[in-house]
Amino acid sequence: VVVDLEGFTAFCDQRETLVMVPAFLKEFIQWLMDSIRKQMTEQEVPAGIALWAHLPFFVKFMGDGLLVLWDAAAPGMDSVGRRNVIACVDEIRRAYTSEFLLNLSDEISFPPPRLRCGLSRGVVYSVGNGNDFVGPCINMAARLQKLPGTTFSFCTRGFALTENGAARFFTKELICFDVPLRGFREREQVAILISEFNQLGESDIAFYR
Repeated sequence: VVVDLEGFTAFCDQRETLVMVPAFLKEFIQWLMDSIRKQMTEQEVPAGIALWAHLPFFVKFMGDGLLVLWDAAAPGMDSVGRRNVIACVDEIRRAYTSEFLLNLSDEISFPPPRLRCGLSRGVVYSVGNGNDFVGPCINMAARLQKLPGTTFSFCTRGFALTENGAARFFTKELICFDVPLRGFREREQVAILISEFNQLGESDIAFYR
């Protein structure tokens, strides 16, 4: 998953950025980590906390957003768990504006207004003794969070979206398109939110058609 803070460059171009940017990032990263833990847990039980998807194993800040990696092949991480990661990220994206920005310290002016999220499943390779990772799926996720007119999209490859029992989110709230992605030779099937597609302008709709 690549999570991008929309408008972060403009936010950093304000006066007195050395006052606001560190304060904003401290609050944002703490909120994001807390949100991931919250979204990944189904309920509290006497024996501990029941997870409905594994927690990520790697998080890296990349200047204007974060790279978050889950082990999609971990024991117990079945098709339901993989879909839950997608649903979790969408919930966090929504909560950024409805929750985080509303509770943000009033000392921070003109914060990034939205989160943009791109997801892709694939193989990653460890570099620097596990301090970083590379892989085509990371590059794809970075491209997906920049798709025209949307803030949430994912490559459908490796996700069983039409499986019996899939949540309504996957059967009713998404629409799929074959789109070109910069740096990739073939078009990729990606899913975006129907609600965002319905609000696209004519130039953006032409991209998806």
